[in-house]
Amino acid sequence: MYIQCPYCRTINEYDHTSILSSGNLNCHHCQAIIHIPPIFDSIFSTPSPQVTEIHTSREEPPDDALLTDADILKLNDDYQSPMHSGYPSVWWIFAILALLLVFILQYSYFMRNELARHAVLRPWLEQLCILATCEIPMRKDIKKIIILNREIRGATDSKNILQVNITIKNIAPHRQPFPKIQLTFSDINGNIIAYRRFTPDEYLTKQIDQTKGMKPQVPVLASLQILDPGRNAVTFEFEFF
Repeated sequence: MYIQCPYCRTINEYDHTSILSSGNLNCHHCQAIIHIPPIFDSIFSTPSPQVTEIHTSREEPPDDALLTDADILKLNDDYQSPMHSGYPSVWWIFAILALLLVFILQYSYFMRNELARHAVLRPWLEQLCILATCEIPMRKDIKKIIILNREIRGATDSKNILQVNITIKNIAPHRQPFPKIQLTFSDINGNIIAYRRFTPDEYLTKQIDQTKGMKPQVPVLASLQILDPGRNAVTFEFEFF
C-alpha cells in the first residue's frame, strides 16, 4: 500500500500486514511518525484483479444444433436479398407497358386529324382507323391541283351575269378534298375590283360526291355564275384554298 507523508510529501510503500498490526508508521524519508486510521487501509490498498473462470468442454454439440443440407436450402429460399427486393416484377412491367399503349392509342384516335397531316404517321393512323372504324381526313396538297381549261362569258339569260367554267385536275398520287376556288377581277393597273370565293357545294354538280374527294388524274368541271364586275375588270385570276 502507498501512503504519502504529510510532512515531506514523500510517497512511501508499506506492507499490508504492518498497517493492520499498528496504526503508526515511520516515513522512509524524514522518519516522521504517520498515524494511519484503520479505515484508510481499504482506501489506499491496491485492488486485486478479478479473474473469470472459463470452463471448456470437449463434448460434441447436440444434434439439434447442427444445420442439415435441407435446412440450408430452406434458409436460402426464405431469404430475399435487399438489392433485388425493390425491383418491380415482370407483371408490373407488362402493366405499365399496357397502360402506355392504351394512352398512345387514345391520343392517336382523338388527335387523328392533326396527326394525319404527317406523311410518316398517316399509314399507321389508317391501319388504326380500320380497326377502330374511324375516319381520317384526306391528304390535302393544293399545289397538286392544276387548271386545264378556264372560260368566262356572259350568261344567255341575263346581261349582268357571267358564266364561269373551269376544269381542274388532281395530279397528286392520292385523293384529296375538293378545294375552295377564289375568282378575282382586277383593272388594267392591277387593282382588285371584285372577288369571290366558292365552296365545292357551289361549283360542283349534284352527280359528284365531294365526300370521296378528287381522284388522281381525273378532270373535274367547276361551273358557276357571278355578277358582272363591269367594264373596268379586264383581268381575272383563280386561286385554290
